[in-house]
Amino acid sequence: MKRNAEPPKRKMIAVDRGLFLVRYASADDGRNPPSVRVAIEGAPRGSGEIIVHPDCDDTVLRQPGSALVVRTSEPAQLLIEVTPAERRGSTAAVVNVEALAFGAAPVPERAALLKADRDEMEILGHVAGIGDVTVAAGEWVAGPDAPSRIEGIAVAWRNKPADIDLRYAVSGLNGSSRMVDLDTFAGSRGRGAPITGLTLELSGRGAQDLQLWVQALFLGAPTTRVTGKRINIRGATGREPLVGVRLRIEPAGTPPEADGPRTTQRSREVRVLRSRTRQQEASA
Repeated sequence: MKRNAEPPKRKMIAVDRGLFLVRYASADDGRNPPSVRVAIEGAPRGSGEIIVHPDCDDTVLRQPGSALVVRTSEPAQLLIEVTPAERRGSTAAVVNVEALAFGAAPVPERAALLKADRDEMEILGHVAGIGDVTVAAGEWVAGPDAPSRIEGIAVAWRNKPADIDLRYAVSGLNGSSRMVDLDTFAGSRGRGAPITGLTLELSGRGAQDLQLWVQALFLGAPTTRVTGKRINIRGATGREPLVGVRLRIEPAGTPPEADGPRTTQRSREVRVLRSRTRQQEASA
């Protein structure tokens, strides 16, 4: 019985009016890399075009290092479709979508990773005197503007890629919890037992080029930012209550933000990295 060829993998990325460089950065299978087709969808007729090399007659990037340019006069959706080179071949590819600043070269500021999009991840924190608070990835539970003792957390990640694992544990004055999986609450509720330490671990084949980004605020101390595959963060003495935390997953090597002390702890399916211009960042 013959096996059918593996279906293509698809990702959609929203773009605004502008000019974008789509570059096929890398593939897991260097000998038989998958092909990458780019198309514009969801835009009025005539409001978008794809510019390719004069010797090309389609919008398919066949090997890492190749690129094309997309021009849109209205907001649109880019379809990134990756097709294996052979039956049961690899569809693991990294594609960069870089917004080109008007009259300037690409500015790769703060890549937004689609596989770990902020809309796909949520953090629940049980805050003393308030109750359960749920925020998107990258947003504060309690924090500098409203510091309050956090007694427990849970992390949820809708549509998590199967080749990425995220586990976490908390510690307090009475000891540490075991490492738990996503969607599992770690800590306590309403017992007056704040968290004094937090451990997170990112693993799996799909996490090779990713890192955890955690910013924590402990009582009486400045905020501390930590990045890495495994993070173990606590206050100066290990007894200070956690009064603010935010976390996200980002591409490894992402330039740090200038917002507090930073510590690095040793720090595929289609993976699309989208870069933003300084002008876009300022208006976000």
